[in-house]
Amino acid sequence: MPLLPSQITFFASAQPFSSGGVITIQPVPESGKNNLFQDTPWQSLEAGQVVYKKIFLKNSSTTVLSALLVWLLQPTEQEVVSIGLGTPTDTDGTVVTYSNPTRDEGFALPTMNPGDAVAIWLRKTTPPNTPAFVNNNLFQIALTGTST
Repeated sequence: MPLLPSQITFFASAQPFSSGGVITIQPVPESGKNNLFQDTPWQSLEAGQVVYKKIFLKNSSTTVLSALLVWLLQPTEQEVVSIGLGTPTDTDGTVVTYSNPTRDEGFALPTMNPGDAVAIWLRKTTPPNTPAFVNNNLFQIALTGTST
């Protein structure tokens, strides 16, 4: 059976500003501005900036989720968000291996039993001399898989 949106919940990590640590009971808002990353300050648009955030994907269903692939939808080229696997307790996003998966290739996640959670690190890179733009921080996490 295909994966349903209600079967996955995104949760914040325990460190301030979601910079690592264990899973919390605080879900990440599903919509709204700046629900993961704050707007990039103009000084960082000029100088460049890399910001890391850790979140968890939790199997909120009563079924096993498998063949999970995640990718990022990025409508802007000015700032790039990359994804990498973390551990349940890590606090340093700089040591994670990141990629920029598309729908065609996907980023494989492990099989998740009911209640299991997977740590995901996100890295937002703003290159130096990035022009100011209205729709920064616009990206979506997309996920596909099966439920049994």
